[in-house]
Amino acid sequence: MAFQGVGDLAQSFQLRRDNARLQEQFRTLTDELASGRAADLGRAVAGDFGALSGLERSLKAITAYDTAAAETRLMADTAQSALELVRSKGTDSAPSLLLASEDFQPGLVDAAVETAARAFEDAVSALNIRVGDRSVFAGIATDGPAIAAPDVMLAELEVLIAAETTAAGVATVVSDWFGPGGGFETTGYLGDPAPLADIPVSQDERVTLEVTAADQGVRDVLAGLAMAALLDRGALATDPDERGTLARTAGNALMQADYEITATRARLGVTQERIEDAETRNATEAQSLELARSELIDVDPYETAARLAALEVQLETLYAVTARLSRLSLTDFIR
Repeated sequence: MAFQGVGDLAQSFQLRRDNARLQEQFRTLTDELASGRAADLGRAVAGDFGALSGLERSLKAITAYDTAAAETRLMADTAQSALELVRSKGTDSAPSLLLASEDFQPGLVDAAVETAARAFEDAVSALNIRVGDRSVFAGIATDGPAIAAPDVMLAELEVLIAAETTAAGVATVVSDWFGPGGGFETTGYLGDPAPLADIPVSQDERVTLEVTAADQGVRDVLAGLAMAALLDRGALATDPDERGTLARTAGNALMQADYEITATRARLGVTQERIEDAETRNATEAQSLELARSELIDVDPYETAARLAALEVQLETLYAVTARLSRLSLTDFIR
């Protein structure tokens, strides 16, 4: 009977090839166990990448919607906080103006209007707030401030009221300036009348941040604070009674403005809720898509671990055989 042996060189080559093959399988299984994904996607999807590509496209779209929703939510939240500050500046100033005007005491009026003048500056600063490089209350003109500096607006108002000698006259000028078609629209408001364009925050939801510094609720608060700020700058300085009357008018205007700016905040709150709902839907849809993708390309960790353990046994056996063969000598062979 003929016996065909395997030469030492061929045997050594075979052992090296088996070792390389087992090590490659070991690395593949280790990577799959660590990542949870099949190393050979083509095999995992049986050569049909259509479904996987569709899932990937949908997930990328949702990621884009989430980014837009997060940025829009930040703008809306910032706007809501700024509007609350503007509202509080008005409601906090109104009581002191009304109280000071009751007794027509010049000292109390002076203190109240000084506080209101600082509130006017704070309100303007809040309305010029920016998120990143975008102005929040300037409509589509996001690259610049929403409204002019307090001194600019008050300086123009001072010129307009120079001939007025009564509180009613000053109040009318200020109200008209901040009203529709008034000077505020040409000098005070520096933004664009058009709000930010509709922003897609989900596949079927678009929102618009409609609130700008030209909103009537915002103007009403600014008008009330501006009346007091003009008193602080010396308006009606020769008539304490008229000063007290204008302080009371400013206080009443701020109390009435609270309703309008609260309505503005309520409208913005609806937009915030829509953004939040869209983010929730996006998260739910993304979870479903990720689950579907996992069913296509994820590996079973328990099965992979079992295959890895079996492969370790094969490697250990191969190493043992290799070590055994490397120690053989002619004496061991002929024994």
